Amino acid sequence: MTTTFRKPIHHRWRLIACLSSLAFLFVSFGLAPGPGLAAEVELKFSHVNPPTHSSHMMALHFAEKAKELSGGRISIEVVPSGQLGGLKASIDSAKLGTPIIAYAPASIAQDYANTASIMDAAYMFDTVEHAERFIEGAGGKMIWDDIEKGGLKRLFSSFFGTRQLWLRECGKAPADFGKLKMRVPPARIQSFNSRANGLSPTPIDFPETYGALQAGVVDGVDVTPSSFVASKFAETGLKCVMLTSHNFLMQPAFMNKELFDGMAPELQKALLEAGRAAAAYNKGLTNDEEGQILKTITADLGVEVVGPEDGLDLAAFRKNAAEIIYTEFEKDWGQELLDEVEKTR
Repeated sequence: MTTTFRKPIHHRWRLIACLSSLAFLFVSFGLAPGPGLAAEVELKFSHVNPPTHSSHMMALHFAEKAKELSGGRISIEVVPSGQLGGLKASIDSAKLGTPIIAYAPASIAQDYANTASIMDAAYMFDTVEHAERFIEGAGGKMIWDDIEKGGLKRLFSSFFGTRQLWLRECGKAPADFGKLKMRVPPARIQSFNSRANGLSPTPIDFPETYGALQAGVVDGVDVTPSSFVASKFAETGLKCVMLTSHNFLMQPAFMNKELFDGMAPELQKALLEAGRAAAAYNKGLTNDEEGQILKTITADLGVEVVGPEDGLDLAAFRKNAAEIIYTEFEKDWGQELLDEVEKTR
């Protein structure tokens, strides 16, 4: 009798079969890569603030959530202090296809959408909640759609803080400031904001601001309390803050739209969800920080605080804004966008 033996399967083919099955699972179910394997998407998160600023903590939170929600398939390195370039340079870099996320005011993206400047127009929004309703509603969608046509994708917007006037000397109305020079971000709307506040605008990127203040190139800044303290601007002789609250800064994070569109759908979803989580985290952090700073800044840093209860004439500032800013930019914004501001008020 003849006995038939089956040829044994070689161990190598068993290994290949196992690896093929694992690859199928990874692709089909989005399982996390194992230890030591590179992430599928590697990005750098660029911002101009120091590591002590709340925005840096927000960015770290965003990076951690993106990693968690993607099962390790997204890796984000947070790069502070303008190391990858200033506000405009980082946005332009993202537009050119560099794998970075640029965290910068919406108005810095004005080259890609004229409508973006409305987000940073002085006295346009009454509260941070008003700004949030507008951004996440139909008005915001108009702006983000325009920006996408220019090649940028907004991932999320987070409350960066409330812009106030920080100067070497106090005043209560725009007419009090004479020709004091104000550092402004490199965006056209910011120069008009400065003029409406009675100041002479000098565009300077944020990483260069401390040196410009020390050298007397400018006499003040309009930044948030967190930025003022984290950047140590009190050391440069700024001894007065006027609580104009002229901008509730809802700062967007942008990346290249083509790069975003090329990501797997589940990774796009993870990135957007991480952005929403980071925005919620940052709002509480920023609100608490601003309140605490303004309570103690006189005792801690010798900065005098001038608010409406001290005679600060907010009506005069708002009147200037209507005459100087809105008449200049309303053609860029269009009536439909302005109507959305009113609807969400």
